[in-house]
Amino acid sequence: MKIKLRRLTMIFGILSGIMGALVPLVGIFISGSIGIILLKSVVVFFVLTMVFMMGSMLVDSNIIIKLTVLPITYLIIMVGYIIYQLKVHVFLIGALGGDIGNATMEIGGGVSVAKLSIMLHGGTLILCIPLIIAAIVKSLKLNKRKNIDFSTYDATEGTISNVVDTHTKINRVKSYKITIDIPYYQGEAYQVTKDFLVPMHMIHTIVLGKKVTVKVNPKKREEVYIQNEYGIL
Repeated sequence: MKIKLRRLTMIFGILSGIMGALVPLVGIFISGSIGIILLKSVVVFFVLTMVFMMGSMLVDSNIIIKLTVLPITYLIIMVGYIIYQLKVHVFLIGALGGDIGNATMEIGGGVSVAKLSIMLHGGTLILCIPLIIAAIVKSLKLNKRKNIDFSTYDATEGTISNVVDTHTKINRVKSYKITIDIPYYQGEAYQVTKDFLVPMHMIHTIVLGKKVTVKVNPKKREEVYIQNEYGIL
């Protein structure tokens, strides 16, 4: 699903870019009526591009990417609202030779730009707070192993069954969501999926199907770490 949404995002993004590039040619090679259609098409394709992009972010496994949808969506809506309040769309349609009725071609001057700016930047900042908190929590969770005494942990064997690039970095180290199948621990088999920070020189140690040594917290078996010749992930 995520791959399909990303492809649709790319397709509609390219189409909106091409149509937007043709708008300045109105009056030279393109008639005004076609220019209006191009302008409206750019808006429609841009909105579709944003919808598909948001969809691909919402289905992402990374909570930080999901939360990014909040400020971006608000930003897009507010920019559209500001364009409407300032009558920029009326100005553009008039400039392209469109019928604007009794509306003036001047960009709205009676609108409080300062108030709109506060709404735009203030609202975006507020919606970024959950994103910032999530990033801090994620960073603390991924780095808490620095204070762990692994001598109290049990060692067992597991198999890597899935690896997903989360497209995030903590202290310039990439984070991967890794699924490990543990065939036997405390009397049964189970599976664990969690985020691991994997330095570049250890990438080859997390290939699918690879058997790895796993350090398990005996009090909380879902808390596992991968041990290899370079150290503990």
